Amino acid sequence: MLLFLLYVSAIVLLQLLDVSIAATQTIDVEIVHLYGSLGDSIFTLFMSLSGGLDWRECLNPLLAISGWFRLFFALFVGFMHFGMLNVFSAIFVYFVTRFVNQHHEEDIRDTWEADSAVIEELEQILTTENSRHDGRITFKRLKQILNDKGITHLKKIGLDVATVMGVFNMLNAEETGTILIDELACSLMQLKGTPDSGHIATVMYEN
Repeated sequence: MLLFLLYVSAIVLLQLLDVSIAATQTIDVEIVHLYGSLGDSIFTLFMSLSGGLDWRECLNPLLAISGWFRLFFALFVGFMHFGMLNVFSAIFVYFVTRFVNQHHEEDIRDTWEADSAVIEELEQILTTENSRHDGRITFKRLKQILNDKGITHLKKIGLDVATVMGVFNMLNAEETGTILIDELACSLMQLKGTPDSGHIATVMYEN
């Protein structure tokens, strides 16, 4: 992009030089040295930006032909320094933000996978320790198991017994007194994906 802008600027400069020289019928040796060809013009403009030449040194030979070159250099240097700086800053911010978001998504995915494994283990414990064999569990039995063998698993996924019991109450909307263990496991995974739901579940248990 920088090379393209230098290319366009050099063409504009050469066009201005061509018109000015045709009007004055004079040409300075220094102008030929700095702007004798498109390549020389691009190189001179690049040096004026990068510190290879002071841009006043590049401008002075042109001022002997026309004062309009002062405006050209002011616009050129101003745009390249401030405009391009903003463009490169925006590109840098974009890629940094993209990098951070990508790693954040990877962290979320890794956390979700780890929580899934723990919840699967908890589901197996509930199934094994439950006295029923139809895949359903009662409020009382669930609370007993969670306070005993399930407490370690709850701590690993950042939940407490009150929250899980709140989930039980939400799943037990028909007030049958039992819920399916696999539905509870799925609900816990959804709960981990939506943190605010944990507070709602706790409130439902306490009420």
